[in-house]
Amino acid sequence: MRRIQLEEIQFVMTDSGGFRVTGVDDKAVEVQVPLIDVRAAVVPPKPERPGYYLILSMLLDQSESGKHPLLFLGEHEDGIQSSLLKKLKDYAARLSVREVYADESNEGFFSNLWRQFKSVREVRVYRALHTADLDYGIALVREWLEDGALSVPKYTPTILCRQLGSMTTETLKLMTAIDPLRYLFSGFVNDPPSFLRSRSQEQVATNWYY
Repeated sequence: MRRIQLEEIQFVMTDSGGFRVTGVDDKAVEVQVPLIDVRAAVVPPKPERPGYYLILSMLLDQSESGKHPLLFLGEHEDGIQSSLLKKLKDYAARLSVREVYADESNEGFFSNLWRQFKSVREVRVYRALHTADLDYGIALVREWLEDGALSVPKYTPTILCRQLGSMTTETLKLMTAIDPLRYLFSGFVNDPPSFLRSRSQEQVATNWYY
């Protein structure tokens, strides 16, 4: 498949059981790209850094590595929790987000996030997986980056790209993007979209039959 890089995201709509994003690619052409799922992850503000959310989608087409690449859709930094969550709710509606991850060990923030979305029927708030296992999350991030399975804008500056480009052991604690990124990778890998689960079950049944 041709590497998809969207410089501008206009909106995401549901489409025949999946999703379709409309945006502008790195050649300044408006395109529509089929997606399997759209998810977000968020961390609260801390004294040493702002809060941040990240929204990624999984592409329908597979890469040469066999993975369904994750496509960058949006992000935002904010030092005020209420403003961060309101912005996330607004963008979740525009981008058809279906799941939001956060660390449930921060009970106050997790409760505020749940209240923000409790009236939104299409969105579910879930505890992020492997929150305490930073090494596992970093290993997943590096694996998918090495496989070219994370599609980010080529020309449009993003917080995510800037921080990934300067990632070291010393800078990890100050990076707003790393926790949401590893929560999303862990979520997509350990709890794949139902579309992929059903395809896997069909393949198992076919192999058994023959």
